[in-house]
Amino acid sequence: EMPEEHRGGRLATGYSELDRDAERTAMPFFQGRGLAPAAGFASTVDDLARFASWQFRLEGDAEEVLHAHTLQEMQRVHYVDPEWDTFWGLGFSVRRHDDETLVGHGGSCPGYRTQLLLQPDDEIGIVFMANAGGVGTGTFVNGVYDLVAPPLKARAGKPEGAAAAAAEAASPAPSGSAASSAPPLADYLGTYDAQPWGGETAVVRWKGSVALLGLPTDNPARALTLLRHVEGDTFRRVLDGGDALGEVVAFERDAQGRVVEFVRFENRYPRIP
Repeated sequence: EMPEEHRGGRLATGYSELDRDAERTAMPFFQGRGLAPAAGFASTVDDLARFASWQFRLEGDAEEVLHAHTLQEMQRVHYVDPEWDTFWGLGFSVRRHDDETLVGHGGSCPGYRTQLLLQPDDEIGIVFMANAGGVGTGTFVNGVYDLVAPPLKARAGKPEGAAAAAAEAASPAPSGSAASSAPPLADYLGTYDAQPWGGETAVVRWKGSVALLGLPTDNPARALTLLRHVEGDTFRRVLDGGDALGEVVAFERDAQGRVVEFVRFENRYPRIP
């Protein structure tokens, strides 16, 4: 059964979807009972990460609970619906993402949503959990995958990752004098108020520099705007392709030297404490 004794502690309280007042309410505690084989246990991100790692034992003849060949059978297509848009293995959905095969499964019960995503060829796993209804878990795992897969492949020496790394290396770098005068990137990191044009803009580390990330976003990889340091507290946007620079993004400091806002297109974005 679900561990009700840990509710509000080790087990997060589950909440409803947003109502018309944009509020959520705590859901009555859910027990799977008749659905226990499919929804009768609680887990953690760490546990599901270990489960994902276990799923990647696809080579050889080792048998740990299930044989490696059985895992392969679980991850290949066995069923296609008549509309040709849903594909299932044994217990896992299977789909194409660009030129890759992704395998996974989602979970949902009152107050909780989860999603497990596996890319078996490169042994990449993504786990997402939410203690609220109405959360698009697939959107989050897809966004995280697009964000982290290229650098992970580059680190492993995969061709796709190497191409991404080469594109990054080809982006314009600051001159020696500009690089030596660059303040610590940590000075700029944080969130900034983007009202009335948006919600918030986060300044994050990215590709050896900083980037602007508009929030909220369904696709963080595409929402990142890479900046290149020019001089002092001044940066410029790196245009697509990395061969040219765009508009200026200038950070400003207070009398104590703390970064308090940035200016882009003459619009000011104050830092959120």
